[in-house]
Amino acid sequence: MLLSEFSDLYCSVSYNLPSSIVFIRKRIRLITKLTDGVICERWLGNVTTADGEKKSALITHLKGVICFEHFSWDWFVKRFLEKMRIFSRFKECALMNVTHLYLLQDYMPCESFVEHLCVKTNREETRKDMTTDFLVKKLTNLSLQVCYGMEFAMAYGLSHPGLSVKKILINEECVCKLYDFCLAEDASKIVKCLKSEADFMPSSHPPECVARNEYTCASDVWYTAFTVREIYSYGKLLALLTLCFTVTFTGGRQFPCLSNLNRKESLMYSLQPELCSSILYERVKTCLTPNHDERPKNVKGLLMDLKAEVNSVSAEDSPTQNEEINARKYSSYLPTTTAMDKKLYSTHVKLEKIAIES
Repeated sequence: MLLSEFSDLYCSVSYNLPSSIVFIRKRIRLITKLTDGVICERWLGNVTTADGEKKSALITHLKGVICFEHFSWDWFVKRFLEKMRIFSRFKECALMNVTHLYLLQDYMPCESFVEHLCVKTNREETRKDMTTDFLVKKLTNLSLQVCYGMEFAMAYGLSHPGLSVKKILINEECVCKLYDFCLAEDASKIVKCLKSEADFMPSSHPPECVARNEYTCASDVWYTAFTVREIYSYGKLLALLTLCFTVTFTGGRQFPCLSNLNRKESLMYSLQPELCSSILYERVKTCLTPNHDERPKNVKGLLMDLKAEVNSVSAEDSPTQNEEINARKYSSYLPTTTAMDKKLYSTHVKLEKIAIES
């Protein structure tokens, strides 16, 4: 059902593609490094297909021999090719280079999701006046996209340790793109790598991951709920938690303050975003329960409440004049043009129709 309903959000299926799924190294040209993650590097490059056509590609590979020894990268690429091919314009999306296996995907220009959400400090008070239905619809639609993406990934044995608004991109059509997935069986190893990073923030990870390096499907539910609340908090939640759970040493450098972890639970439950309804926030709190055995094992309940949130907001054929004025007024906070606002609003109408039908 997810594929048919939301295929336009996650993929653009093309059928006029070559049948091979393997490129040789000389057909690949690396142009510039895009991200340098915990275990992976991502590059923008060119791919020359069998018919001589050049295409832009996102090229992902593990960093170094140690990563190849500890992570099931080959199995991840294999599963991606078997299950995710419908989400790529490339059928040719694996690159063999002797002992190294690379993953090739379509390159789509995107911007930072955090920058898309965050408001500038000097407009904080102005932001509090922005409580229109139009803004609620935007935040709910973005949350729905994240939840549907996680539901799909979990259905195919993938996990996303460390999911937050920092691990999401958004394109010009306001479609979210999640990245940094891994095989579920590698999730606990990824957690160990995350914890070794200097900027590791315990308050943005499930308690079982912080304390015992454990990872289950309930951990993915925790991360998803945390991200939903971040979205409704305009991307400011992590900054607030960082402020509450860090201490500053001589020289101005900040580190996580583990002694403050006993304050984590009360702070987690007390920070209800202004535009998040009480019913939806109760579901979020359930998904953020410290005991992973008491959490839901999937995100279906969260999806149901988000759909209800869509239905609870008045459905109109187009934004009102005041909403359009507000959208332009807060363009620095939600950096979308008028045309992009209309595209996002049409996406909302589609989601709402699907919710009503289901």
